[in-house]
Amino acid sequence: MPNDCWNFITIKATNEQIRTILTTEFTSVPKWAFDLRQVGEEALIFTIWSRCTPDKKLIHYLLDKYEDLWVKNEWSEEGGFAGIIVGTKGNLDR
Repeated sequence: MPNDCWNFITIKATNEQIRTILTTEFTSVPKWAFDLRQVGEEALIFTIWSRCTPDKKLIHYLLDKYEDLWVKNEWSEEGGFAGIIVGTKGNLDR
């Protein structure tokens, strides 16, 4: 059985991008795996579950799709591993 990995993601983007992300990107994620924490005019904070490791594909997908997006993913998994991924498209630090 895989370890649960919880991703605490902050996204900084334009107001229009925030609205689009909220209404289109997480509609198929089960309710138990997604928790919207805070929405502002230029920022979005949520928690999302992934299997074993941080969902790097999701981060890269969002960065590729939305121009000038900034993202921070603070993650931890139940096996004791944790980390932070932060940056913009082409400039991510792990």
